[in-house]
Amino acid sequence: MARDKDPARSCLLTTGGDRRSRRYWEHMEAAGISLSAFAGVQSCPFQGPFYQLMRQFLLAAYLRQTGEADQVEVVSIGFSRNTKLRAVPPQLRSLVDREEESIIGAWNAVLKDAPPMRHWTVEQLMARVNTIEGIDLDWRNYLRERYDV
Repeated sequence: MARDKDPARSCLLTTGGDRRSRRYWEHMEAAGISLSAFAGVQSCPFQGPFYQLMRQFLLAAYLRQTGEADQVEVVSIGFSRNTKLRAVPPQLRSLVDREEESIIGAWNAVLKDAPPMRHWTVEQLMARVNTIEGIDLDWRNYLRERYDV
Protein backbone atom coordinates (compact mmCIF):
# COMPACT_ATOMS: atom_id res chain seq x y z
CA MET A 1 0.00 0.00 0.00
CA ALA A 2 1.27 3.47 -0.82
CA ARG A 3 1.87 5.90 1.97
CA ASP A 4 -1.15 8.05 2.67
CA LYS A 5 -1.11 11.81 2.99
CA ASP A 6 -4.33 11.25 4.92
CA PRO A 7 -4.09 8.09 7.04
CA ALA A 8 -7.81 8.39 7.71
CA ARG A 9 -8.41 6.92 4.25
CA SER A 10 -7.02 3.55 5.30
CA CYS A 11 -8.04 3.39 8.95
CA LEU A 12 -11.22 1.71 10.10
CA LEU A 13 -11.29 3.94 13.18
CA THR A 14 -12.44 6.90 11.10
CA THR A 15 -15.94 5.59 10.61
CA GLY A 16 -18.52 3.90 12.73
CA GLY A 17 -20.65 1.17 11.31
CA ASP A 18 -22.63 -1.76 12.55
CA ARG A 19 -19.80 -3.02 14.71
CA ARG A 20 -17.81 0.18 15.30
CA SER A 21 -19.76 2.76 17.26
CA ARG A 22 -16.69 4.50 18.69
CA ARG A 23 -15.56 7.57 16.78
CA TYR A 24 -12.01 7.92 18.06
CA TRP A 25 -10.76 9.80 15.00
CA GLU A 26 -13.09 12.72 15.69
CA HIS A 27 -11.45 13.36 19.07
CA MET A 28 -7.76 12.93 18.34
CA GLU A 29 -6.78 16.49 17.39
CA ALA A 30 -8.55 17.88 20.48
CA ALA A 31 -6.64 15.34 22.59
CA GLY A 32 -3.30 16.61 21.27
CA ILE A 33 -2.69 13.77 18.80
CA SER A 34 -1.45 15.26 15.52
CA LEU A 35 -3.01 13.34 12.65
CA SER A 36 -0.73 15.06 10.14
CA ALA A 37 2.26 13.46 11.91
CA PHE A 38 1.12 10.11 10.49
CA ALA A 39 1.56 11.15 6.84
CA GLY A 40 4.58 8.87 6.45
CA VAL A 41 2.92 5.83 8.01
CA GLN A 42 1.58 3.04 5.84
CA SER A 43 -2.02 1.96 6.51
CA CYS A 44 -3.83 2.66 9.75
CA PRO A 45 -1.31 3.84 12.36
CA PHE A 46 -3.49 2.52 15.17
CA GLN A 47 -3.03 -1.14 14.40
CA GLY A 48 -0.82 -2.62 17.07
CA PRO A 49 0.57 -0.76 20.10
CA PHE A 50 -0.69 2.69 19.14
CA TYR A 51 -4.31 1.54 19.50
CA GLN A 52 -4.14 1.24 23.29
CA LEU A 53 -1.96 4.34 23.63
CA MET A 54 -4.47 6.34 21.58
CA ARG A 55 -7.33 5.15 23.81
CA GLN A 56 -5.41 6.07 26.97
CA PHE A 57 -4.59 9.54 25.61
CA LEU A 58 -8.21 10.15 24.60
CA LEU A 59 -9.32 9.21 28.10
CA ALA A 60 -6.65 11.46 29.64
CA ALA A 61 -7.76 14.35 27.41
CA TYR A 62 -11.38 13.81 28.41
CA LEU A 63 -10.45 13.87 32.10
CA ARG A 64 -8.45 17.09 31.59
CA GLN A 65 -11.14 18.81 29.49
CA THR A 66 -14.01 17.97 31.85
CA GLY A 67 -12.10 18.76 35.02
CA GLU A 68 -12.72 15.22 36.29
CA ALA A 69 -9.10 15.14 37.48
CA ASP A 70 -6.68 17.83 38.61
CA GLN A 71 -3.75 16.27 36.78
CA VAL A 72 -3.59 13.45 34.25
CA GLU A 73 -0.53 11.71 32.84
CA VAL A 74 -0.21 8.55 30.78
CA VAL A 75 2.61 6.29 31.90
CA SER A 76 3.80 3.04 30.35
CA ILE A 77 4.90 0.48 32.94
CA GLY A 78 6.81 -2.68 32.09
CA PHE A 79 9.60 -4.89 33.28
CA SER A 80 13.07 -3.62 32.39
CA ARG A 81 13.93 -6.86 30.55
CA ASN A 82 10.75 -6.73 28.43
CA THR A 83 12.23 -4.98 25.42
CA LYS A 84 9.40 -6.18 23.16
CA LEU A 85 7.03 -3.88 25.04
CA ARG A 86 8.95 -0.86 23.78
CA ALA A 87 9.69 -2.16 20.27
CA VAL A 88 8.54 -0.08 17.30
CA PRO A 89 6.64 -2.04 14.61
CA PRO A 90 7.97 -1.61 11.05
CA GLN A 91 4.95 0.42 9.90
CA LEU A 92 5.66 3.06 12.58
CA ARG A 93 9.44 3.38 12.12
CA SER A 94 9.08 6.67 10.24
CA LEU A 95 8.07 8.25 13.57
CA VAL A 96 11.16 7.13 15.47
CA ASP A 97 13.78 9.60 16.60
CA ARG A 98 17.24 8.08 16.98
CA GLU A 99 17.51 9.49 20.51
CA GLU A 100 14.31 7.78 21.64
CA GLU A 101 14.06 4.63 19.56
CA SER A 102 11.08 3.11 21.36
CA ILE A 103 7.32 3.02 21.05
CA ILE A 104 7.20 5.76 23.70
CA GLY A 105 9.44 8.02 21.58
CA ALA A 106 7.41 7.26 18.46
CA TRP A 107 4.16 8.06 20.27
CA ASN A 108 5.51 11.29 21.77
CA ALA A 109 6.52 12.36 18.24
CA VAL A 110 2.85 12.59 17.23
CA LEU A 111 1.74 14.64 20.23
CA LYS A 112 1.12 18.37 20.23
CA ASP A 113 -0.28 20.30 23.16
CA ALA A 114 -0.41 17.16 25.30
CA PRO A 115 1.93 15.98 28.04
CA PRO A 116 4.30 13.31 26.74
CA MET A 117 3.94 9.72 27.78
CA ARG A 118 6.59 8.54 30.21
CA HIS A 119 7.93 5.05 30.83
CA TRP A 120 8.66 3.56 34.21
CA THR A 121 10.00 0.10 34.80
CA VAL A 122 8.21 -2.12 37.30
CA GLU A 123 11.46 -2.22 39.23
CA GLN A 124 11.53 1.60 39.51
CA LEU A 125 7.90 1.67 40.59
CA MET A 126 8.37 -1.00 43.24
CA ALA A 127 11.48 0.72 44.60
CA ARG A 128 9.31 3.83 45.03
CA VAL A 129 6.48 1.82 46.60
CA ASN A 130 8.94 0.40 49.13
CA THR A 131 9.49 3.91 50.54
CA ILE A 132 5.79 4.50 51.24
CA GLU A 133 4.71 3.97 54.82
CA GLY A 134 1.48 2.09 55.39
CA ILE A 135 1.54 0.28 52.05
CA ASP A 136 -0.69 -2.80 51.76
CA LEU A 137 1.88 -5.49 52.56
CA ASP A 138 -0.25 -8.33 51.17
CA TRP A 139 -0.31 -6.60 47.77
CA ARG A 140 3.39 -5.78 47.94
CA ASN A 141 4.37 -9.31 49.01
CA TYR A 142 2.24 -10.82 46.24
CA LEU A 143 4.13 -8.80 43.63
CA ARG A 144 7.47 -9.74 45.17
CA GLU A 145 6.64 -13.46 45.20
CA ARG A 146 5.01 -13.55 41.78
CA TYR A 147 7.35 -11.27 39.82
CA ASP A 148 10.49 -11.14 41.96
CA VAL A 149 10.40 -7.36 42.31
